[in-house]
Order: sequence, then C-alpha cells, then structure tokens
Amino acid sequence: MSKLKYGYQWQAGQIVINPDQADVIKQIFAGFLAGQTRNHLARQFNLTHTSVLRILTSNKYAGGDGYPQIITTTNFKQVQKQLKKQIVQKPKKQPTPPTKFYRGISKRYSNDAFKQAEHIYQLIYSEVEVYGES
Repeated sequence: MSKLKYGYQWQAGQIVINPDQADVIKQIFAGFLAGQTRNHLARQFNLTHTSVLRILTSNKYAGGDGYPQIITTTNFKQVQKQLKKQIVQKPKKQPTPPTKFYRGISKRYSNDAFKQAEHIYQLIYSEVEVYGES
C-alpha cells in the first residue's frame, strides 16, 4: 500500500477520510481564505510552511485522483487564485552579479558624466591583465 496524503487513511482496502486530520485540513483552507499566512497556519498546527503549501495546492483534498472530498472545489479554486496572486505580487529578487572594482574608480575625474564614465571604463582591467593567464 502506498503512503496517503495527510487527512486520509486506509480502511478495508479503501481510502477514507481521517476525521481528526480532515478537520485540520478544513481549518487550514478556511484560515488561508480568511487571510492567515502559511507561516501562521504552520505554527498553529505544528507543521512546516512547506507542508501547509503542499496541503493548499493538492487537488486530492477537493476530491481529485480518486480521493474522497474534504473541501469544496470552490474553496480549492479560491485558494489557488489567492496563491497565484501572492506569487505574482512578490517576484523573486534577481541576484546582483559579482563585480570587481579596482582602486581609483570611486575618485571623481570630471563633472561631465560622459567623461567620468569613460575614465571609469579605462580603469577596468580584464582578468587576464589583473591575474595573468591561468
């Protein structure tokens, strides 16, 4: 027998709802729709925020893949919309590429921005010039 999702159990060879765990699943979905964060829900139910996210994104709780339905399809779809909004609203930060600056770049050469830029670019050496060929 394979491992079941949280909220379910095997009984007489059938997948059935575990009432105690199903209550937690319902509270997680209701809490998220009420505006609670995944971290808050994780602390409340002694789970990790990743576990809460897996619960919120699993269609099995809405009756998918032959599992008994614990939450309504409407609630599941509302949670998916809310999660998608959160992901869109918080784009990942792009890492800043490492840059090597050498002495003299920060010194002011000219008040003319173009001349200053030209001066700075002249101060940047290739890695071969700085470190030699490997």
